Amino acid sequence: MKKSDSVQQCWPWELTAFVLVAVIGFEVTTLLSFGYAPSGEESLARIVPAELVFLANGDRERYGAAPLIENPLLARAAELAANDMAARGYFSHASPEGEPPWRWLEQVGYRYAVAGQNLAINFNDSKDVEDAWMNSPPHSANILDNGFTETGSGVASGTYRGREMTFVVQFFARPLPPKETN
Repeated sequence: MKKSDSVQQCWPWELTAFVLVAVIGFEVTTLLSFGYAPSGEESLARIVPAELVFLANGDRERYGAAPLIENPLLARAAELAANDMAARGYFSHASPEGEPPWRWLEQVGYRYAVAGQNLAINFNDSKDVEDAWMNSPPHSANILDNGFTETGSGVASGTYRGREMTFVVQFFARPLPPKETN
């Protein structure tokens, strides 16, 4: 092996390009290794309630279930539930006081024969939420249950265990038939 006695020159643009590539590589590696997830409105904007309904109906179609109808009262109830968890920093079907999730349906005036609820936290994308629910037997059971005919979803951003999170709520229900008048 022959060693060169000459000194290799490095042109300024080559050095600049090398440093730039190294810095960008470091930043990308750092973001990926720490599990970067957008927070607040940036994260919230990528989870869209209407898209959750669309994705649920896609899964229902694949499994032979009838499509769900989006109900604005269920959407409002889901939004209220998500906002409550986000504002008060808890993640549970029941409130910290032990109130059941159905209180949100009653609060908005939705009369139901049967109801179910799916929750998710710390997701950045509607598809990821739906995929996680479909990979969880109790959650996929709600999505695919032919006893449910309507749905509504809500999303909120807040702090949970000291970290900014996105809270997702989806209600499933079958309304009571309208009251008959004589």
